[in-house]
Amino acid sequence: MRSRRLTRAALTLLVISAFAAALYADEAKKGTPPAEDVAEACRQAKQHFTPLTGEDLARVKEQLHQAVRRLEERLDRDSENGQTWRRYLKLDELGANLAENKTPDLEQLDAIYSRFDRQHEGLDFVWFVDVRLALRRYLNVARAIDNPEIKAAYEKLLDVLPDRLDAFAKSPTPDEAAAIGEAIGWLEDFRQADALVAALRERFRRPNLLLQVSRDLVAAGLAEPVDETAPVSDVILGTQIHGTGRTTGRLAVEFSPSQEDAVINTVLTTETRSETLGYNGPVRVYSHGLTQIDARKRIVLNDQGVEGMPAVSDASTESTFDGICAVRGGKIVERIAWKRAYRDKRRAEAIASAHAESRVNRRIDDRAGEMLAEANNSFHAKFRQPLFRHRLFPAALRFSTTADVLQVVGLEAGSAQLAAVASPPTLAESSDAVVRVHESMINNSAATVLSGRTLSEEQFLSTIGDILGKVPERLLPEEGKEPWEITFASRDPFVVTFAEDGFSVSMRAVGYTRGENTYAGMNVTARYKIEKAGDEFRAVRQGDIEVLPPGFAAENRKLSAREQTLRRLLQTRFAKIFDSELAARGILELPGRWSKVGPLRLARWTTADGWMLLAWNLPAKAK
Repeated sequence: MRSRRLTRAALTLLVISAFAAALYADEAKKGTPPAEDVAEACRQAKQHFTPLTGEDLARVKEQLHQAVRRLEERLDRDSENGQTWRRYLKLDELGANLAENKTPDLEQLDAIYSRFDRQHEGLDFVWFVDVRLALRRYLNVARAIDNPEIKAAYEKLLDVLPDRLDAFAKSPTPDEAAAIGEAIGWLEDFRQADALVAALRERFRRPNLLLQVSRDLVAAGLAEPVDETAPVSDVILGTQIHGTGRTTGRLAVEFSPSQEDAVINTVLTTETRSETLGYNGPVRVYSHGLTQIDARKRIVLNDQGVEGMPAVSDASTESTFDGICAVRGGKIVERIAWKRAYRDKRRAEAIASAHAESRVNRRIDDRAGEMLAEANNSFHAKFRQPLFRHRLFPAALRFSTTADVLQVVGLEAGSAQLAAVASPPTLAESSDAVVRVHESMINNSAATVLSGRTLSEEQFLSTIGDILGKVPERLLPEEGKEPWEITFASRDPFVVTFAEDGFSVSMRAVGYTRGENTYAGMNVTARYKIEKAGDEFRAVRQGDIEVLPPGFAAENRKLSAREQTLRRLLQTRFAKIFDSELAARGILELPGRWSKVGPLRLARWTTADGWMLLAWNLPAKAK
């Protein structure tokens, strides 16, 4: 097995997770417990430590069994490689240790846990991580039974937590968020203070990923005029009908208000004018007609994908006889034919309408079926499944629609991570695409993907190439220079902070390697201010890139000669990544059916209170 370096796929998932914020919407403000109430809840909870018992151990043991079964089912599908993982992770020994009526061997379980926690590629897949977390929880509970040190740790945690909460309320930094998240994770692991944990989650785990798309933008890609001429062929009351029909009309888009899913209705309104010749025995019937159709197909979007409901339509047909003649039988047959034609006219028009409805429904379903299948395959193959495998699929992802807006609200946070605290920014003016992302969404995703892992320069550049189509020239490896490898910190490896009209980006590493040379960890930070000149936005770096050892304080010591050398090397290299000026993608080119509407222009780019907001508008002609 290879050492667990960050793979190209995992890096791409991080970027997808960050830029999946390009698919979300506004969330109504929710009431949350005041800070002083949560602090008081901490003090109250301290008085109610719950000693863990065998029943608690049995519950977490069952959770561990379920996680192991899911892993084994996944490994069984991977034949030989699955068996290699089974042997390496000692799953047979794990199963024997957890057998009924057997006292667990905690030291053996510790050794097995360490195998799940090593830096091997693949162990970050959800099936392995679920077992690791469940096994850790089982070990914690097993050691907590009749252990007075757990109560002491619990009381100490609740003594410190109110101060942490107060500090976070005054300055909600990523470091404070990580500390509070770890405290919540500890309480969950040791099954303590359920009410307090619920209150903390309600306060600190609000949605951090929001998208809003206007009906105009959806319609710009789907709506279109209809004008086509096609042959007409039908059989009505024994008469074979042939001719030509011209259909004109429009395909439009409507949203149905829904809080459970996003519901889009495609509405086809047409009229078909036809000229036909009917054959019934010796009789020939010449006629023209008008068929009006109102057809609808409902499309439902949710976190499971896209589903199309069967098309339904309503048609009405009016026909006019232009002439009836008989190829044999003469005037008598013609008079009989005229009488029957008028007698059966309403019935024939009803049958023609029903046939038109069936044809339109079938045609709509056939055309939409291929598009929806492609959309579903893309959603699962490129978004849901990869993110799920790496535990990056949002913990919550809700779609909804109003009459004018499609909304998506997401929450990206693990069990020991916080999400948004402040409410998302509002937008006074209407826009066609609005993206709101909280810094916690990116930081949580980065922690899941990068914590404690090693990234090579080659992997980094490959991922940039995947995202941008090619590697920018300024990022290409320096000729004649050996490539880098970076080992990220296990806590907060990559942190963004969104402040008033600006943001900072920090990369925290515990070690660097270049060729045969190894260097101690350095944190790299760049700070930017967002500016607007005319209709263009840009982010201007404030000062030089900061490169300092973790926890460095200038008043306590100076950088060593080796640290100064590394600092210069990193400043030179990262100056090409954290450029002095970052131009916003003011022009957003849309793909596929939406390319015809032209580019969307960036109308707003702001940051404040941990949130970044971007808003784009359709060209006026597309409205």
